[in-house]
Amino acid sequence: MSVKDQIQLAITPALDDSKLFLEDINIVTAGKHRHLTIVVDADHDLSMDEIAGITRKLNPIIDSLPLFNDLNFNLEVTSPGFDRPLTKSRHWQKNLHRKVRVVLNDGKVISGRIAEVNEQSVTVDSSNISLSEIKRANLEVDFKPVRK
Repeated sequence: MSVKDQIQLAITPALDDSKLFLEDINIVTAGKHRHLTIVVDADHDLSMDEIAGITRKLNPIIDSLPLFNDLNFNLEVTSPGFDRPLTKSRHWQKNLHRKVRVVLNDGKVISGRIAEVNEQSVTVDSSNISLSEIKRANLEVDFKPVRK
């Protein structure tokens, strides 16, 4: 089992209890030191207090893993940035009514607001797009308030 898999297995119950989703684990090793970044998300916008709380929950769990016995590590828990690609249905749902730029597998580009989301497709303005047709999708900066 890989290091990432061991970490994921150990922290998943704490994330589930907090109603958080694991997005990514990144480990950078320099000599006997590791920098561990855990990216978490939720169905709502995460506050700094929530990030601090889950960091306090995860630190002793990771500290107890045998793979960190002889290594110092820094733990950074963060949420995905604005520029993260929308790859899962729940990413789209969380960003309903926000502006998005979608690049389809055939190269066509569609920009507009996310109007509707289900498990298989999204509607951007009036274009219904199957999630399987999407090569890349990112939010666009928009200074107008998002209606939810």
